Amino acid sequence: MRFSIITPVLNRCDLLREAIASLHSQGQIEHIVVDGGSVDGTLEMLGEHPNIIVLQDRRRGLYDAINIGVEHALGDIIGVSHSIATPRSSEHAS
Repeated sequence: MRFSIITPVLNRCDLLREAIASLHSQGQIEHIVVDGGSVDGTLEMLGEHPNIIVLQDRRRGLYDAINIGVEHALGDIIGVSHSIATPRSSEHAS
């Protein structure tokens, strides 16, 4: 079974870097990032990850970006992960 994860993004380079590390630590996935016209180095950072499919859409917004990613996804199961940082487990230890 193949998993596809869609990440819509706009100017979230630092947070996206952490989200990528977290997602790719989960195993084999197809990761599609749909960029809405970032100017903060996001596209350059994504260029360092040849295993990520990068699409660009500056026209319509978040939900259309997700739909564009879904149209390109090949997975049996498709999920959405926004470009937020994921907490490290040590930060939540009691």
